[in-house]
Amino acid sequence: MKRTNTIELKPTKQQARILKDMLIRSSAIWNLGNYKKRQAFFKRQTIPSSFKLAETLKTHPLYKSLGSAYSQQILNKLQEAWNAFFGSIKSKKIKNKVGLPRYFKNRRVNQTTPSLLICRNDCYRIDDQNIYISCPKDLKQKYGIKGLLKIKYNGLLKWRGTQKRMELKYISCIKKFYAYQVVEPKTTPIKKNSRYISSGDIGIKRYLVNYIKNAKDFVVLYPSEHIFQEYMKLSKKIYDLQSIAKKENGRYSTKRIRRLFLKRKRKLANYMNNIIADLVRKLKNNLISRYVVGDLSHIRDAELPTYFKNKKKLNTMIQNFWSFDLLISKL
Repeated sequence: MKRTNTIELKPTKQQARILKDMLIRSSAIWNLGNYKKRQAFFKRQTIPSSFKLAETLKTHPLYKSLGSAYSQQILNKLQEAWNAFFGSIKSKKIKNKVGLPRYFKNRRVNQTTPSLLICRNDCYRIDDQNIYISCPKDLKQKYGIKGLLKIKYNGLLKWRGTQKRMELKYISCIKKFYAYQVVEPKTTPIKKNSRYISSGDIGIKRYLVNYIKNAKDFVVLYPSEHIFQEYMKLSKKIYDLQSIAKKENGRYSTKRIRRLFLKRKRKLANYMNNIIADLVRKLKNNLISRYVVGDLSHIRDAELPTYFKNKKKLNTMIQNFWSFDLLISKL
């Protein structure tokens, strides 16, 4: 089973320029491959695979300037995006319209954005303080780099094992670089005790209610009302800024709004990670070998009861705040 280490890069000004240059080249390769795939899709022709795109683009100046190792990886990632697109079309669960994979481009200024760079497992290495990635030859000559580019980072490597590819992303609204390293840790046998089980009920005001059945038989509660209040505070700020941006610029999104969306998303994900970590520790200490979660299929389709007074708040909690799919996937 694969796991991901997430770390925040702390490059110098020169290293930030190098990373942005590499990310722009990688985004340009994505855009070239995506254009060819989209044109084939609109003309109802056979959509070229990542291998055929690599064969077609290998003589292109952008492909050469980035290097075949990085270029092939970004084309493979593009292929994954298109596979997900066709999978979403065929899926019966998705009711909304499915969009084609987008370009990495700022349409207002008509420029390619530094978005994504994928490092093959043999194109980088990482230790407890730095990551080391390979650079294109022209950037090495321009900045006088010998060997691999050494960049400091913040964070801890939670997972150890066989390293796979690593994705470098630049989040423009907060002006930070992040690395996502995929690792395949060694599997350890689980000591099973079939007598002890635990069941979990996922709710709204109480995110998790867990009944642990063993020699003690007790219940563990994880309330979520305080997190919902934080969620609504940030949501109100977002709505206010969106109304101002709409009046002044005719847009619903700005850098500040995107930062608030990211902050809201991270707060909720962090709370989920904390309660799951605490729950797993309790399950392990109580020798639980099996965990059961209630079925939540079609729960959002049910109508709200008539006796609820504040239906707007409840609807917001159910439709927007209650990310039970994310919680189940984390469990």
